[in-house]
Amino acid sequence: MEKEILLAAKNLTFRYFEQSKRPVLDNLSLELPKGSVTLLTGQSGCGKSTLASILAGLLPKNGGFLQSGTVEIGGKDIFKLPENERVHYLSMMFQNCDLQFCMDTLREELRFCLENIASDPQKMDEKLQKAARQTGMEPFLDRSLHTLSGGEKQKAALCCILALDASCLILDEPFANLDPGSAEEIVTLLKKLHREKGLTILVIDHQWQRWEGFADRIAYMEGNNIIRMKQSPSHLDFVPMWNKGSWDGILSRPRSESFAYELQDVTLFVDAQKKTGESKALLLDSISVCFPEGEITAILGKSGAGKTSLFEAMLGLRPYCGTILFQGNEVRGYKKKELFSKVGIAFQNPMNQFVTQGVLDEILFSLKRTEKSMPQNKLEAKALSLLDQFGLKKACNRSPFMLSQGQQRRLAVLSMLANHQRVLLLDEPTYGQDNTSCEAIMALLCNLVRKQNLTVILSTHDEQLALRWATHIYRLESGKMKLELNGAGNQEESA
Repeated sequence: MEKEILLAAKNLTFRYFEQSKRPVLDNLSLELPKGSVTLLTGQSGCGKSTLASILAGLLPKNGGFLQSGTVEIGGKDIFKLPENERVHYLSMMFQNCDLQFCMDTLREELRFCLENIASDPQKMDEKLQKAARQTGMEPFLDRSLHTLSGGEKQKAALCCILALDASCLILDEPFANLDPGSAEEIVTLLKKLHREKGLTILVIDHQWQRWEGFADRIAYMEGNNIIRMKQSPSHLDFVPMWNKGSWDGILSRPRSESFAYELQDVTLFVDAQKKTGESKALLLDSISVCFPEGEITAILGKSGAGKTSLFEAMLGLRPYCGTILFQGNEVRGYKKKELFSKVGIAFQNPMNQFVTQGVLDEILFSLKRTEKSMPQNKLEAKALSLLDQFGLKKACNRSPFMLSQGQQRRLAVLSMLANHQRVLLLDEPTYGQDNTSCEAIMALLCNLVRKQNLTVILSTHDEQLALRWATHIYRLESGKMKLELNGAGNQEESA
């Protein structure tokens, strides 16, 4: 007996610009049986997030042109359902959680969500507490959302979705900023909710392995359509895997004896805005560490461990106690312009750093600062060549803000590389990327480390990526920094 279809998309053809030559989605169809768990994967930029937004009824109402096709949920046209009625059927978690929040704290956000669906005021506190407890976010209910880490924001967004109690969930890269332990907790929670409530789940994820034994179907997108559908993700022979080779160009070099950054007894507080004398919770507790020049150092740690805050302190953007030396000089003594000319950062949210309205313009903006004597035609040729290496050449005339999250991440890293800074701080540079894109990013970084003595310090939740590419690996845990790999396979403790 065939299962009832809860959500059905038929013959979708969608363009962001009416006159664009190639549609983002081309005659695409997808059906989600009631109670099914479907994994949607595919190369970064192939249209997965666009499809999710159309299924949720957000597009084309908020942009683009649906030239053909229909979407029905429970037999009803999703585009004709009022928002307050649609949310009972379906809720979506965005890839970029910052776009999802309207209020200052999670408690206020949860109440706002419940008020919008006319929830009983007498039961609101009970519902929001339950959702926070399910996701482990009770301690964060009254923390300002903008002070949360990327992973904590991810959990906060999921908390809001659970509070709405929809029968179908669309999750767009739900673990992009989560450490493996937290991701496993969320998968376990979703399994429990699926079992108890019969939820229908569509999840977009590049890491298909975590869905083995849970997802009952997998859809693989390529180009602008779903090209393969399989009933069980236990043997995903059609999904591109990691290149199993290893890159040893850095490890074959002599160890560096110079340091780009030296941290001595550095302490950071959870709330950097509190006034002196107030009780402050420690984020990092008197850590001392040196980052060698001309090598790749990876920093691991759970969501909220302080990785992003550490990068902010290293750029003089966050108050700290102790000493941070860049090339032997205290960071506090640098003018921001001088420090930023030598150190680049790719933020966890790439949209925070774009300065133009075009992908090509974004790279040209960086190149013009470093290649001042190069003619315009050669600048454009160089920019297009760089974009081609990162799989972004076809999007050169699009706005950076119209790219997928994975494409935005690649553009952010590339714009920093084009600036020719000597040190790059990369905050989760490969999240939201398919394997091919990860390879392109890391291979280009390694080539620059080898040929130009570039120093790369990156934070990541991907331990395999760190082991494969980094010469030094540190782990942030409980306010302390532990050295796990020092380039020679030795392990030791660092304060």
